[in-house]
Amino acid sequence: MNCGVMFDLDGTLWDSVDRLTPAWNRVLGEYGVKVTAPQLRSHMGKTAEEFAAILLPEETPERGLEAIDACCREELKDLAAYGGILYPGLRETLEALKPAWKLYIISNCQEGYIDTFLDAHGFRDLFDGFLDHSTGMSKGGNIRLLCEREGLDRAVYVGDTRGDEVSAREAGVPFFHAAYGFGKAEAPDRALRTFSDLPAALADFFKD
Repeated sequence: MNCGVMFDLDGTLWDSVDRLTPAWNRVLGEYGVKVTAPQLRSHMGKTAEEFAAILLPEETPERGLEAIDACCREELKDLAAYGGILYPGLRETLEALKPAWKLYIISNCQEGYIDTFLDAHGFRDLFDGFLDHSTGMSKGGNIRLLCEREGLDRAVYVGDTRGDEVSAREAGVPFFHAAYGFGKAEAPDRALRTFSDLPAALADFFKD
């Protein structure tokens, strides 16, 4: 059986907000805007267009998106140099899953962000692929696309927000809530208090 676990990135695998906030403020300062780490953290998982509307409501959509794109380019420099904060037990848990599960990342982030995560922390050997916002599809569409492309017979999406939950339902796959992350969920199939809970949750959910 071809089995896959698909992960959101921010709030699920790492917390990069403290690392990237200075980069965002270097760019947004040119627009007279300053953001805090808690403010950015509350919006993680949103698309660049949504960030522009929230943080730069006085700008035209085009100019706002240009600013957010610049923030995203700037943050990659800092993340490539310093990485983010990994959730406890991340590598050990991924290594434990790897023999039985293919591992993927699906995020609304910009192109290059997932690559930066993989390279900064040496995770290339653990993941079998990823999709990001550059496909032009919704997260739910990307989940469905990856399941079809990889021929997954059994799949789960792990994320930390209600948006992740909606995306998993849209794609028709079970949703496991990373309750230690940034957001909340309404009716997840399983809730994870820590990332290390994942193997047991998968075994319990698929115990047949």
